[in-house]
Amino acid sequence: MEMENKERVITESKYRIEEKYTMASDDANLLEGRISRFLQPDMHSEGEYKISSLYFDDYNMSSFHDSLDGNPQRRKYRIRIYNDSLECIKLEVKVKNYNKGYKLSSQISKDEMRKLISGEIILDSGRMDDSRTLFNLAIKTRNIRPVVIINYFRKAYMYAIGTTRITFDQMIGYSGFVENYGRKEAYRLLNLETIMELKYTEVLPVFIREIVENEKMIRVSNSKYALCVEGMGE
Repeated sequence: MEMENKERVITESKYRIEEKYTMASDDANLLEGRISRFLQPDMHSEGEYKISSLYFDDYNMSSFHDSLDGNPQRRKYRIRIYNDSLECIKLEVKVKNYNKGYKLSSQISKDEMRKLISGEIILDSGRMDDSRTLFNLAIKTRNIRPVVIINYFRKAYMYAIGTTRITFDQMIGYSGFVENYGRKEAYRLLNLETIMELKYTEVLPVFIREIVENEKMIRVSNSKYALCVEGMGE
């Protein structure tokens, strides 16, 4: 029982709330200018950086439909790299539980990435808080496979006190040529200008809410994954 309680605490401590909004690029630039006076740039980046993710799903496209239908409990499986570099490859599982979620992430090698893309499993710890374990389990029980590549450019800001993070994503593009993941190629742009995300644990500082609440933006529930898969079908 003690071990079960410890595992539960570890998992719940990773939960965070995410709010997504779309807005025109001009409005996003104005908002970013105000936010930059109060929040610091993300400690892991300097200015704008590129994110490229390869999303996996099963043959029923369960993750896509869960997101599209607003299922309060769902998971997404992806591989992620930054600035087109394969020096740091992240294997991630995003878990959504109603209005809260958390992300499990592990660094993998190029060989492990190729194995997963080919439908093979990789070495894991057996722990259910290990993204490798969850990925292997999904491959074996749900036969998940690569579905779409999604690229975008991001600027991110952190609030020095607490765990608030605000990101601005632009130039969101996608491709169904999953075998080309990690290579530079042409992508079809999504018909959106900017997606802003607010990410925080439990409570968003009041002054941040006051900064953003009057902006010309539309709250959305669908993920970039769902929006891009929809775009592929058009």
